Amino acid sequence: MTGLNTIAIIDDSALDRRLCAMMIARCELARDCVGFDSAEAALEAWQNGACAGVDMILLDVNLPGLSGIDFLEACAGQQLRDLPPIFVMLTQPLLRRDHERAVATGRVTGWIDKPLTRDALRRHAASLTRNMRTQPHA
Repeated sequence: MTGLNTIAIIDDSALDRRLCAMMIARCELARDCVGFDSAEAALEAWQNGACAGVDMILLDVNLPGLSGIDFLEACAGQQLRDLPPIFVMLTQPLLRRDHERAVATGRVTGWIDKPLTRDALRRHAASLTRNMRTQPHA
């Protein structure tokens, strides 16, 4: 176990959310997973303070409606309670402009290409755990 409480998965694909949650459970990366099928639903949950204890967000870039990058920009412009210090973008090859927009929010700490692998998840979770030990939450 890496010491993570909860990992949030924001992805419009129910299958991808389920597979990701199963992989997190099998790897014992976190005690729990919470899934959102849209960036709007996730943003509302954070605005309402319903996501206390989330340590890591796996965020799909290509979402209908509010995209993953739009979500990052909305989060950067708001004081959201309990917003974790890490976003890992789940993506297919990304346009340079979109990559720059995401990085400019100051909230992206990593990128994982789809399909998600155990090694990529473990690497990001281990990195987050090291950072959590050396830096207090904001």
